[in-house]
Amino acid sequence: MIRRWVLSLHHKILFPIVTIIIMEVFINKMRRLKGQRKLILIEEAWKAIAKEGMADYLKYLCAPVKVA
Repeated sequence: MIRRWVLSLHHKILFPIVTIIIMEVFINKMRRLKGQRKLILIEEAWKAIAKEGMADYLKYLCAPVKVA
C-alpha cells in the first residue's frame, strides 16, 4: 500500500521548523551543483511567502543564486 503524506503549514510550531529545513535543503543543493543552472519554484506557497522571515530569505537568496 502506498501512503501519501500531506504537509500542513497551519501548525504554529511546525511551520518555522519546516520552513528552515526547506531553506537549508535548497541552499545545500545549490552549493553542491556548481556550474549547473538552478531554479527555485515557489508555487502555491502564499502563506509561506507572506511571512516576513520568508520574504527576507528570498531577498537573501537572490545574490547567491546568481553567483552559483
